[in-house]
Amino acid sequence: MQTQSNKSLELVVGIGGSLEASLVPYHLTYLKSHYDIDIKVAITKSAKQFVSVKSLKAISNNQVYFKNQQYDNDMKPLHLTYSNADVFLVYPATGRLIAEFALGIISCPVTRLFSFFNKPDIIIGPFIHTQMTKDIYTPHFNALKELGCMFSDQSYQTSFSSIKSYFDSNFHSYSKSPVSNILNFKK
Repeated sequence: MQTQSNKSLELVVGIGGSLEASLVPYHLTYLKSHYDIDIKVAITKSAKQFVSVKSLKAISNNQVYFKNQQYDNDMKPLHLTYSNADVFLVYPATGRLIAEFALGIISCPVTRLFSFFNKPDIIIGPFIHTQMTKDIYTPHFNALKELGCMFSDQSYQTSFSSIKSYFDSNFHSYSKSPVSNILNFKK
């Protein structure tokens, strides 16, 4: 990770289109309340069926990357701006996203960001339907691991509790102290 002391962790969250996407605003609120973190969001078209761009923008206080040709205030493409963050968490990572990442297919803002992001700084939280055949994704998981991507856990259906545990284990230096949590609650 490209972290520096006295600096917020810059996290980009890529949201795939599954029912779990509807819970992401809640999860982002948790992360913001427990970590010194600057959150940016990229979202697939199908994820917009489960969560609104407005809610994600309100929680992150940043522009939401939801169409391929979007620019920041300096007219720099968002995929270039956001790819400089410290960490790219893809959650929920649907089967389509995992396959497209492994095959190099760019079809949406999340896959575009993946193509520009430093692979060892990517955390993938798979969320594949329980009735889908998992064996077809094994080669994709292996290819992504070879690129240096990390997985939040080894299951095909990650719970957010495993992502919380991953953050507690790997980003504890960005954890807010109990005193700062109380102060943030009073704001």
